[in-house]
Amino acid sequence: MNRHELLDAIRTAWSSIASHKLRSFLTTLGIVVGVGTVIAIVSIIHGLNTSMARQVESLGSDVVFVRAAQPEDGRPGSTERVRKLTLRHARMIQRACPHVARVAPFRRTLERVAFEGRKTGHIRLLGVTPDYAEVSQYHVDRGRFLTDLDLDGGRQVCVLGETVERSLFRNRSGVGEHVTIEGRRFLVVGVLEKKGRFITNDLDEIALIPLRTLEKMKGTQESIGINVMPVTTESQGLAVDEIRHLLRRLRGIDEDDDEDFEIMTQASLMETYHSITRIGYMVIRVVASISLLVGGIGIMNIMLVTVAERTREIGIRKALGARSRDVLLQFLVEAVGLSLVGGILGTGLGVLAGGLVRLASPLPAAVPPWALGLAFGTCSAVGLFFGVYPAVRAARMNPIEALRYE
Repeated sequence: MNRHELLDAIRTAWSSIASHKLRSFLTTLGIVVGVGTVIAIVSIIHGLNTSMARQVESLGSDVVFVRAAQPEDGRPGSTERVRKLTLRHARMIQRACPHVARVAPFRRTLERVAFEGRKTGHIRLLGVTPDYAEVSQYHVDRGRFLTDLDLDGGRQVCVLGETVERSLFRNRSGVGEHVTIEGRRFLVVGVLEKKGRFITNDLDEIALIPLRTLEKMKGTQESIGINVMPVTTESQGLAVDEIRHLLRRLRGIDEDDDEDFEIMTQASLMETYHSITRIGYMVIRVVASISLLVGGIGIMNIMLVTVAERTREIGIRKALGARSRDVLLQFLVEAVGLSLVGGILGTGLGVLAGGLVRLASPLPAAVPPWALGLAFGTCSAVGLFFGVYPAVRAARMNPIEALRYE
């Protein structure tokens, strides 16, 4: 097969497709829906992956997160076996783990912040220590962060997120002003740099106050969280092992017993996230398989009809010297062309859906280049696979019997 034969087959196939536009569109509808759905879902998941990776990276590449948790053998939904982490655990981690550089314990609750008649919704209120800024990658845009004097004195000072400042103070700075939190006046000493959004969660709807101040307001009944910075990125694994060994000993956990705490890193957070998104990719495979199967059957069906309609044409071509492989190529190209048309329409539909998601939400939905290549490659394979039987049937026709066909 030379280039001229292929171009001639493409022209003939395109002429046949273009002369039956509605029939061609209906034939490829299954492929349009399948490819469009797959491209849209892939773009959304790709946007989620990008957003998740960006937010996890903003936490710090080497941060270790320690949280209280229910043992694996605990009853689902039960909290009676969850033992809290305390400041004692945080201090012991700092003292007893040589590969730990900084430890930042914190408590979290939800509260409203008010200023001169304006009030936020329930935002994250964190009681933190001065090390929290460096360990958890929070940077001050204006003013200052909390200090040891604020912590030791239990001062009523706070650092606000950008969204909180904007909603309370409109277009002016909130540094130096007093806000009200749970009926108490707090001096705003700083405003954090903007972090943006994660899916529907505004990361700048936050206020930080000294840990001791929050404990005066809320008590110490709830468990604390502990963020840990290892000495170096390379020593993160050693720090995790040291923390695990220490907490098991402090909490009296035997060698064969399950842990009642969690130790997570950026890598483990991303692995947990990807294990969830694998379900999404499984759904994609099922939807794609069903839609492409339906589309492929539709292409085979219409190609069999086309072969029957053009039986006399096949007979005339063979009588004039056309080879069986020429007829085979013609109908194969037409089947692949139908599938590719459906793939192009489906890809356009999927890209449009991804664009609408990006415009209507904070999710950075985008179609990765590999998805486009996979879509066109799959469509070509579907057209080729389901077009082989009709093409072979056409190529094997006896020219004399074909000429007699009415």
